[in-house]
Amino acid sequence: DLERKNMKFEEFDQEDILHLFNCISQEVDQLFFLVDHAFRVQYINKAFSQYVKKNISEIIDKEFGDALGCSNIEKDAARCAFTSYCGFCEIRSNLHKVFDKQLERADFELVREFKIVDEVLVRRLKFKIIPMQLHSSSFALIIMDDIGSKKG
Repeated sequence: DLERKNMKFEEFDQEDILHLFNCISQEVDQLFFLVDHAFRVQYINKAFSQYVKKNISEIIDKEFGDALGCSNIEKDAARCAFTSYCGFCEIRSNLHKVFDKQLERADFELVREFKIVDEVLVRRLKFKIIPMQLHSSSFALIIMDDIGSKKG
């Protein structure tokens, strides 16, 4: 309605804001997902789901490495956070720094193998990790750009 069109953002209720966020996030081509303090995925957009070739039920409430298809999980036959490679993971390290407030936000690139369906791909990715507070809980928004991928 006309009144609604002229409202300031602060005047929207929480349900309206969540609906707006969901509508926008599902339509943009930018890859992103939201993780909680335990690094479990709590939200994805359609572009991310298509990029990793997984549906929402295979991603939500899973560790970020599982969602991304980190090949180290299969190499060590261990869960994300428990492989011998996790101590060297730039994503995990930067998530810790953002959640521990050592960094206001993180911007970095990495090159790593990811298993997407049954294919191993070497992906060169650019990440931004932005901290967020929602309902007194801490989250991190992870925005990704593929800046060069090839078959492994």
